[in-house]
Amino acid sequence: MNGMNELSRLLATGRAVTPPPQAAQVGLPRLLGALATQAAPLPVAAGALHLWSLAGKWIGVGFAVGLAAAGTASVLASAMSTTLPAAVPTSAINARSMATANVAGEASIRSNATSIERGRVRPAAPPNSSPATSTSAIGADIAARSVAEELRLMKRAKQELDASRPHLAKVWLSEHAQRFPKGVFALEREALSILIQCTERPQSELASEFEHRHPGSPMVGQLKRQCGSSSSGSFSTPANAPALEGERIGD
Repeated sequence: MNGMNELSRLLATGRAVTPPPQAAQVGLPRLLGALATQAAPLPVAAGALHLWSLAGKWIGVGFAVGLAAAGTASVLASAMSTTLPAAVPTSAINARSMATANVAGEASIRSNATSIERGRVRPAAPPNSSPATSTSAIGADIAARSVAEELRLMKRAKQELDASRPHLAKVWLSEHAQRFPKGVFALEREALSILIQCTERPQSELASEFEHRHPGSPMVGQLKRQCGSSSSGSFSTPANAPALEGERIGD
């Protein structure tokens, strides 16, 4: 029983003692040397006490080896803890990712706002300095071209009448009436049409009707002379009739 009690005491003592990290480097060689000198073979006849003592010595050796192993393991664990980096908490990673995303989002918003502002700020087109002048110039150009075309048609009709081709003169007057019913030379066109009819057959009433429609017209006297007698076909517009660049229909 004494041997069993001693063994239990040794085991309890071994469990309670926590070896320091330096046990594997300092105490192991000395402990092994001491145990080796005391572990000499004993005769079996020494009795149960000697056997238990021998068993206790070998148990002590095993306990020492265990202490050495535990110290070695603790040294290795401490070395690994110093070499391996500490694990980064997941919450820190998530917070860092959210911060990066927020910074990127703010940068994108600022970039979009800058682009919008640049798109809005555009140089205003210079206003037309003189729209009235431009419109009046265009209108004057159109009017000049219209008057020139009217004069061309009237001159062609007069040329055909002078060449004794009254039927062709009527063609030019008809075109003038279609294109310029209320043109600048509308009065001259009517007078020239009466003159063409009088060249074919004298009709004094045509001159009277013209005078009734246009009293005071300087062309009334000419028509009366041409339509009241044998007309020679000559006809010229009065001096105050509108013309382009000083031209006259009878010139």
